[in-house]
Amino acid sequence: LGGGLGGGNGGGNGARRVSALSARPFDDAELTAALVEREARQRHLLRFMGVIAPRVRAAHAAADEGALMELRSELASKQETILFGGLPAERQRYMQAYGCAAWTEEALELCAQHAPLVEVGAGAGHWQR
Repeated sequence: LGGGLGGGNGGGNGARRVSALSARPFDDAELTAALVEREARQRHLLRFMGVIAPRVRAAHAAADEGALMELRSELASKQETILFGGLPAERQRYMQAYGCAAWTEEALELCAQHAPLVEVGAGAGHWQR
């Protein structure tokens, strides 16, 4: 909780501290707001999928592989925009560079105090960089 070793969506700045939390440590206004936004984005994506579905069915019925490939590309691009609010492939580039880690100077200093460390199952190893 709060600003320690990071994690999450990469957007944390480590400013929150445990002492600043409410009496209910699992109540997090930022998380609650993010979940509401995520649900709205998911509904938007489902609406878009409902719009594109007849085109997919028609292309599938016609065995039009070219149209299916175009629709797949359109859906992937629109999905990125709807769910993550970015340009197509922007999120993928970010994830490759930074992953989901939201490290802070304090977290890195704490890790350095316990060096050497071994990462096991650490995804792309962003912390080791």
